[in-house]
Amino acid sequence: MFTKTNIIAFIALVVLLSPFLVIAADDPLGISSGGTIGLTAAADDVTIKNTAVNILKWIMSFVGIVAIVVFLIGSVTWMTAGGNDEKVKKGRKYLINGMIGLTIAILAYAIITLVERATTNALVGDSLNI
Repeated sequence: MFTKTNIIAFIALVVLLSPFLVIAADDPLGISSGGTIGLTAAADDVTIKNTAVNILKWIMSFVGIVAIVVFLIGSVTWMTAGGNDEKVKKGRKYLINGMIGLTIAILAYAIITLVERATTNALVGDSLNI
């Protein structure tokens, strides 16, 4: 009944849907939370640069979520290894790959934000306030 695949699918579903439950509890229609998650509401804020930055941020967020899921799969694999060296190596490999993916996602997100702020301040004429 509770197979390994079912448990992993349930954990992934909970991890992926839990942010929506928090947002839904705060604002059921999603009217006021759009600006806090990177969506712009004003028509004058919609430029090619802002659209590209938002798309890249969403992609990096998705990559981060995938890396965390890989990390969780590695953790479960290692914990359920039961002394089997092959499963321990497989779990360790998942953990290392998950950490590498999470590091890449965080660094890419930081670089995108840094470039966005630098170009916004350069276009406005302000000094670089990061």
